[in-house]
Order: sequence, then structure tokens, then C-alpha cells
Amino acid sequence: MKARAAFVAAICAITGPVTACDSSDASRASDGGEAGTTPVDATRPVTNDVSVRDATTTLDGASTAVCDDDASGLSGVPCILHVDGRAIDGAGAPIAADTLVSACGPAACSPGYTTPTGAFTIPVGFHLDPGAYSVELHVRPDRAGFYYALPPTAPGPVIDVGALRVLDMPAHGPMLDVERAGAPAQAVTSGDVTLDVGGGVYVRLDVESNLAGDHGKEFRALTVARDFFDDFVEPSLGVAALFALEPFESSFEYPGATATPTTVRLSFANTAGFDADRAIDVLALGTYIYPDWLAPGAFQKVASAHVTADGSRVELDAGEGLLHLTWVALRSSS
Repeated sequence: MKARAAFVAAICAITGPVTACDSSDASRASDGGEAGTTPVDATRPVTNDVSVRDATTTLDGASTAVCDDDASGLSGVPCILHVDGRAIDGAGAPIAADTLVSACGPAACSPGYTTPTGAFTIPVGFHLDPGAYSVELHVRPDRAGFYYALPPTAPGPVIDVGALRVLDMPAHGPMLDVERAGAPAQAVTSGDVTLDVGGGVYVRLDVESNLAGDHGKEFRALTVARDFFDDFVEPSLGVAALFALEPFESSFEYPGATATPTTVRLSFANTAGFDADRAIDVLALGTYIYPDWLAPGAFQKVASAHVTADGSRVELDAGEGLLHLTWVALRSSS
């Protein structure tokens, strides 16, 4: 829980006003977790582009020549001066300049901004395990949020993550009832995905969904084109269908003096053409907000499902469900 609180506090610090973060229970770090961020002015966008730079210079000309943190006990952990990359949309064009981008891990977030070419540099300046960190482009809720994992064996001092693709979410979807005391049972459908939430369950939104007002309460599902699978999922996972869901990183619980987490059910149109009655693995993208659920930034199996007898849909098996909304992938069960 401390890691979750630290991560949320860091996101609050670089994404929005404190009052907006305080409005969401998901943003409260009441368990004492603290977040570390690089000393970068998150209100000052980087607007200049530099085509050639060395490992000690970021896009805005800042010097990151050394890691000045205490590295004692961190044998083999590389010094990372900055994380570089380029953000592109579904057509391969650069996304808007001055888009906030962050490199985040269990207890620290470092911010940067895109340039007009979509390039970004995130100043870091401390030792870290790349396998525990990811880059996130803060483009929600109109575009899909995603954790782009850093290469786990990157030696530093600069990590170049290459081109990161950002996909547009559907413009609108059915509104979720997020009554804090718990809402009646609700079933909502967006595109190829149906979400079923049991009666009396509180839908807890994340910070960025709360900042978006009513738009952040809409259930929206994007069916990702197969041409883009390799941008988001390791081919070795054998994924045959991929969906991005909003509100991203929302969770579900029975309210009370001590909230009780619960799962929700998802069903999917059989976009992959699985055979009728086929057993299916349901994978989900882990999140830094809930690191105890799945490894953050990686897809792991979370549920079992079957294709319906008529072959039209994929339904979770009895007793199966997901604790959080995130990206979901389907593959044939081995």
C-alpha cells in the first residue's frame, strides 16, 4: 500500500492541482507513503527540439551529468541520467507538443514534455532498476493510457524507448454510476466489450478520471487493431485480441468502515474468431496504482473464459472476474 500511495502522490504532483487529487480516495496517501520526483518544474513545458545531444544534456538544455543519489547497496543498478523517446499517434504522426510524459516506478516519478516532433526527454539523475519502471504519456481520457515498460537490462546512462504509439479512445460511452455508498447493479457496453458491476459496488475512479469530470466516468472500450499489437504486447504471449478500457485503473469495492475489494465481469465480442467453446486465457496489464495485483507494466493471466456455444462472444468462467479496469488481452488457453 505504501508503494501505491507514493505513486499516486507523485502523479498528483505532476498531473493536476492538489484539490483535484484530494477529491479522489484513490489519490490519498494516508498510509504515510511519500513519492520522489526529479526537481523539474512541471509547469514549464519544453518546446525546443535538439537533434543532436550527448548523454549529459536533455532536450531543454538541462545538465544531468551525474547521479547524485546514495547508491550504497545498489550494486549493479545503473545510473540513469534521462529517458528519451518519441510519442506518435495511430497514423505515425507526432502527438501534440507539451504533452506531459513521466517515467515512474514503485516510489518515484520523473516528468518531462513532448516537443513539436513528439520527441521527449525525461530527466532522471538517480540509480534505478529499469525493469521496475515504465514510461506513461498523460493523454487520458481521450486517448488510451498505457505503461510502456523500460528495457529491463538497459545499462544506462541514457535509455531510449523509441517510438511509443498512442491510440484514440472512443469519444463517448455509457456513464457509470460512481455513487460512493454503492450503486445498483449496472451493465454497460462500449464497442466489443460489456462490463457487469454487481449491486452495492462502489466504482473507485483514479486521479486522472476524476480530473476529467463526467467524461472520466464513461465506460469506453477500444478494440486494438492487430497491426498495433506489437506496440503494446510481447509477441511471445500469443495474444489474439486486445482491448483498452476506460476508466483506466478504476477499482471496485463494497463500501464500509473497511472497504472490501471485489471483482467485475467482462465479456467480449469474438473479434479474434476463436472456435466455439474454446478455452480462453484473459490477461491484463499490471498497474503501478495497484502493484499487489499484477506486476506493473506487464500482461499476466488474471482469469479464465470460454467462447460461447454459438461462437459469438467470449465470457468469463463462473466465479472469475477482474479487480481493475486496464488493458485486457485474450489468447487461446494452452
